Amino acid sequence: MPELALFFRFLNRMDIVQSNPCDKLQRPQTSPSTPRGLSGIQVHKLLEVVPDSPLGLRYRAIILTLVLTGCRRAEVIGMKAGNLILDGDRAYYTYRGKGGKQGHRELPQPALTAIRASLAAFGKDLSTMPADESLWPSLSHHSKGISSGTFYGNLQRYFRSESVFEALTIVSAGYIVGALRLKSDEVSSL
Repeated sequence: MPELALFFRFLNRMDIVQSNPCDKLQRPQTSPSTPRGLSGIQVHKLLEVVPDSPLGLRYRAIILTLVLTGCRRAEVIGMKAGNLILDGDRAYYTYRGKGGKQGHRELPQPALTAIRASLAAFGKDLSTMPADESLWPSLSHHSKGISSGTFYGNLQRYFRSESVFEALTIVSAGYIVGALRLKSDEVSSL
């Protein structure tokens, strides 16, 4: 119907018709859907499914970074050591916003702790890593890191093996944070 209304608007401007008959039609009202997310308890259950192996520590760090920063999956998977700025016990991550604008935000402490534990499991230290090295080491390509598809595939495998969170297929759309949204009072318990 919008196309028809635009066509009649064009015809009106060209003085071919005197009025737009679509203006008299009542259009259906749409309401935005409410965002869905998981509670803190559900995120804890998700993290319990991830094993305590080096790969599991890496996935735990990725999940916490996604949940606590609100970044898209591709943005988090693409993070390199140079994207983190260490300042004492705090860390900041760089991001690219709309229009290519660069910015810095504080990385929540649970995510930083998980990243450090993950890197230590691979024999790496954040303070000595080259700036272009991935925060998410791969067993086969240590400096390149894992791909977004590898992360998603393994995460889905964890879900299936434990029959947990079938509704998390939302993750495939690129935003895990949409599925793993937390209330601010639940973040401190991670």
